[in-house]
Amino acid sequence: MLARNYAALIEQQEVSMAMFSTIMKLKPDLIFTDEFTALQSKMRANISGLADDLLFLNEGQENE
Repeated sequence: MLARNYAALIEQQEVSMAMFSTIMKLKPDLIFTDEFTALQSKMRANISGLADDLLFLNEGQENE
């Protein structure tokens, strides 16, 4: 379970980086819009949530 969550976290980060890179190449003027800022915030929250879940699960396994 822990390994799956860690893999999901890494995959989400890679997808986010690829997405931002593509946006910057294709539509650099989009970076300064409210929509882009909202998307960026949502993705950061998602990654942060996955990281929190991973830490919680890791602590649970260490306590066993």
